[in-house]
Amino acid sequence: MAAPRPRSDEERQLIFRAALRVMRVNGYADAQISDILAEAGLGTRAFYRHFSSKDDLVIALFEDNASRTAVRLEARVQAAPTARDQLLAWIDEMLDLGYDGRRSARAQLFAASAVRVSSADAERRPS
Repeated sequence: MAAPRPRSDEERQLIFRAALRVMRVNGYADAQISDILAEAGLGTRAFYRHFSSKDDLVIALFEDNASRTAVRLEARVQAAPTARDQLLAWIDEMLDLGYDGRRSARAQLFAASAVRVSSADAERRPS
């Protein structure tokens, strides 16, 4: 009997985590969809149920990461008792994006990927 297929949101998260692992090792340009799917333990159909291309995946990853960062930032700022503490919490959170090892590596991955995606997007636009 085959293992049950993950729900759509679980499947998407599996692809996200696998993509981040593969891109961390190979970089964006050398990350192949087949490598991402092998890492996730999913097939081609699973990928194309959610994304039309690797660029589409990176955009979705960026949006997911930005959303999570916004939620974390909002919670941290709201937990601070005074306006001054809220400002300091905001500054600390922003600095963590650049200096916290894991978060910084992810931000750098998105920065490198964004250059590639925006360049490809510019090439597709009509003159």
